[in-house]
Amino acid sequence: MTTKIIFSTVALLFGVATFAQQSTFDILEKDYEISRKAKKGYLGGVEPSGNGGFEMVYFLPSSKRKVKIETYTFDKDANLVNTLKDEWEVEKVKKKWKFFNFKGDEYITTAASVSTNLTGKMMFKKREIKAKYNWLAGDYVKRIKLLDKQKLTSENGEEYLFSGAYEVERDSTIYALAYPYTKGASLNNLDLVKISNSGESKKIASIATPTPLKPIFSKPLMDDNSRDVSNDDFPRDWIVVLAPTKAYGKSNAGNPNQLTYLRISPEGAVKEQFNFSAPSAGFRILNAYNKGNEVILYGLGIKKEGKYADEILGATVSPSSMDDEEQAAAKSTGGMLGGIGKMANMVSGKDDMAASQQSLDNALDEKKYDDFIIAKVSGGNISLIKPKFRNRKKRVF
Repeated sequence: MTTKIIFSTVALLFGVATFAQQSTFDILEKDYEISRKAKKGYLGGVEPSGNGGFEMVYFLPSSKRKVKIETYTFDKDANLVNTLKDEWEVEKVKKKWKFFNFKGDEYITTAASVSTNLTGKMMFKKREIKAKYNWLAGDYVKRIKLLDKQKLTSENGEEYLFSGAYEVERDSTIYALAYPYTKGASLNNLDLVKISNSGESKKIASIATPTPLKPIFSKPLMDDNSRDVSNDDFPRDWIVVLAPTKAYGKSNAGNPNQLTYLRISPEGAVKEQFNFSAPSAGFRILNAYNKGNEVILYGLGIKKEGKYADEILGATVSPSSMDDEEQAAAKSTGGMLGGIGKMANMVSGKDDMAASQQSLDNALDEKKYDDFIIAKVSGGNISLIKPKFRNRKKRVF
């Protein structure tokens, strides 16, 4: 295995902006052999060094306390000038490279999750996570087994209707938005619920909703560090956008374009809450991006007068606190007999039947959109920009 240096693109590929801005050069490609140990690890980053040179840093299979590192230093002409082998304390590596998430070669832990049953009622489930570190990928491969389950109820014993969830792995906590539900319930207030790893739920806030709402977007904020630092290691604020719905059989469903924006901290504090009018009821929000003091919501729109978001788009938010990777690991089967066993577990409720976010996004990608919508949130207000594009059968981002 060789390290291939394509000199003019290295800085762009790995985001070394300062290096790229300071240097102008021609296309230059060179191959270098890396050590046998480095081949078993992964390239952690490319960093600028003095006089227009750069370093390529490899992380090698290591112990739980110390990380083996090999650094290859190149001059401005992509000539290899030095190779350094070193061993750092894990905490020192994490401090310098925030993306480094190594917690040992293997670990087993028990965590919680919430999802819905077939009737939309919220369920709490314990899950066992077995994780093994893949040094070639620089991440963990997980196997998930769902264990005991129970219904989640309010302090008054009412069942909950799921309206979005956010897992803060760092604190072994799940936050959920849910309507306390009994037959004929008014659905005038959403509960913000904090759920512990043992399944205890505690209402920490009440959010007034004059008409029944369902989530059309529920994700942690993205920022400039999202690629390198995962939300599990550094939780961001949770952004939820809710839209009116007729799904609960209420006669007064409200204005289809009147949406509700919520920003909730990883500690469960409601930092922002306001209503705004969207240009399209079928507003498919792709992401929320934090830039300075502003949040940028961007996505696609479908205009259908008098129709509600869930009538236009269908389901847009996965009814589970587990991410796509964990849901896939929990649903993996082993051959025909494994599939039969998995089906039995799904019917009995031991396994998660919730649709993943990826499967919902795949279905949404097939729809025909009229608008591309950008919304800027600042100081409790929202301003909308609506660049238009010509009709196309499919628009995928």
